[in-house]
Amino acid sequence: MRVVTISVAYIPLIDAAPLIMAQEMGFAADEGIALNLIAAPSWSSVRDMLAFGRVDAAHMLSPVPVAMAMGLGGVTTAISAVSVLSVNGNVIGVSRAVEDRLRADGFDFDFKDPRRAAAALSKGREGPLRFGVPFPFSMHVALLRYWAGAT
Repeated sequence: MRVVTISVAYIPLIDAAPLIMAQEMGFAADEGIALNLIAAPSWSSVRDMLAFGRVDAAHMLSPVPVAMAMGLGGVTTAISAVSVLSVNGNVIGVSRAVEDRLRADGFDFDFKDPRRAAAALSKGREGPLRFGVPFPFSMHVALLRYWAGAT
């Protein structure tokens, strides 16, 4: 069997597990593929490695190929998104201090009702409510904006 080597950039997070497991457990080799996995320090470096030909493929946030095609974020390159490795699983996490205040107020952490969750977070905070996201072109941002818009 002829073996094809593919260089793949990834961020060492749990959602890169399918790539890592394919290499480590021999699933890629069973298909005639040798994966050259290259850990990257940031989503923008993954994007740039793919856009400028440093790698053949990349594990990336699903909106990044769209942003790249639109010229958002500094790199304009059309790429093909050929596989989805996960179906998100994003959460809104809170600090221990906010959790303690929410629990003291009787909030049960059910974020299915955006108005109730927003009211609880607003009441449970001290100062401005800040959210962190991993990259401006990510499902995290899209879902957070959608959730905030429903309040």
